Amino acid sequence: YVDKLVRVWAHDAEEQWVLVHVEVQSQQDADFAERMYIYSNRIYDRYGRPVASLAVFTDESQHWQPDRFEYVLWGCHVLLEFPSVKLIQYRGQEQALENSGNPFAVVVLAHLRTVASRKNVDLRLQWKLELCRSLFRRGYARQEVIDLLRFIDWVMTLPKELDNQFWITLQHFEEVKTMPY
Repeated sequence: YVDKLVRVWAHDAEEQWVLVHVEVQSQQDADFAERMYIYSNRIYDRYGRPVASLAVFTDESQHWQPDRFEYVLWGCHVLLEFPSVKLIQYRGQEQALENSGNPFAVVVLAHLRTVASRKNVDLRLQWKLELCRSLFRRGYARQEVIDLLRFIDWVMTLPKELDNQFWITLQHFEEVKTMPY
């Protein structure tokens, strides 16, 4: 499920529906922008409400970052422009991400560390442990820590032996910190 339906209230206390469509793309795809357009239209068609479509690119290309789908035919102009973020553009900003209180900074950092340790699983283990330890220090609520741990574990996969070592080390860290996570 990439679509989320969120109900919010405007400043004047009037109820408003906000439909947010987030598409995460890990490789270049010539049809990506068209797919964004199709999904956005299908969501609008189903709910009859405005849709905010957002793209998150996790590929390593410096130059590929579509942000629109458009065509013109016989005087008819169809256009969808959508904001996007390229996670690789945060490379070199790891320290700022580590210092941020934003949970999305943890997500971006996990991705960057995974890409950087693609050929070095020992380094990935170190970074994964450090990321998880930092969750406890950041003061997140219990459920936020659990959710972020689940995401980090999913992104920063390790071979079975190192994965076992990770969980043993993390459990020891929790016991020392006496944190009930």
